[in-house]
Amino acid sequence: MRGGTCVNCQQLTAVKDEESSLEGSTVTLTYTYSQQATGSDWFYWYRQHAGKPPEFLILNYGTNNATSGGLSAAVSDDKNQISMKISSAAVSDSAVYYCAETAKLCTKTFGTKTTENSTTSTRGRHTLLHFYGLFRSKLS
Repeated sequence: MRGGTCVNCQQLTAVKDEESSLEGSTVTLTYTYSQQATGSDWFYWYRQHAGKPPEFLILNYGTNNATSGGLSAAVSDDKNQISMKISSAAVSDSAVYYCAETAKLCTKTFGTKTTENSTTSTRGRHTLLHFYGLFRSKLS
């Protein structure tokens, strides 16, 4: 990661090592947040296919939920967990998934792709792998 000036020391930790789903089913990736989410927290989800820069997927502002193209992101009622659901999972969803948080918008550069989003507090990653029709999200 290069570029950007945002700094934030909150931590996101994956809840489970693995998530499994049949092809076409919903896969949910969940992180625990080290504090309660507030209206000033912005949560970003990224996907990274092998050999490519991370790709921004979805953003939810504060405690609001978000949906975009078969994805939904939400903060739990207790405001301590952040989840992203992939509806109708497909082989093309096999990738490493990252969740990040910042309290303000800033610009970050991943390789040659610039995104107007921050990854200031990513902890852990999810890998969605295809195994004989099953999807498995494994923390690497």
